[in-house]
Amino acid sequence: MTTDLVASRPSDPTVSRADAARVADELHAADDAPVRFDEDGLLRIGERWVAFPEVEQRLMETLVEHFGQLVGRDELAEAAWPGRPVDDDQLYLRIGRARRRIEHHGLTIVAVRGRGYVLDERVA
Repeated sequence: MTTDLVASRPSDPTVSRADAARVADELHAADDAPVRFDEDGLLRIGERWVAFPEVEQRLMETLVEHFGQLVGRDELAEAAWPGRPVDDDQLYLRIGRARRRIEHHGLTIVAVRGRGYVLDERVA
């Protein structure tokens, strides 16, 4: 099954969260999902791959799981540093590092001020 990432992800703001979640689940359930982590812990973007240090990998796994959806700062911090308090500067630094690793692969991490981050396609 080949899935066009742009066509499959709802961009209409009136689409319900349930519909958006269903589409995201379908995208990531497929073995050939356009953005996924493989069994070796590499982020696969089509045929390309990106490796991450441990903390950035945990951040990216959470963002990939919710591709195209807002992920709150608290959820990301808990994923990256389970059970440890983390200040916003540390999260910002690690998101920036992950963003630089994926930007040449057609992806970006968009900050939603005061709320969290969204992993999405990079608009040219």
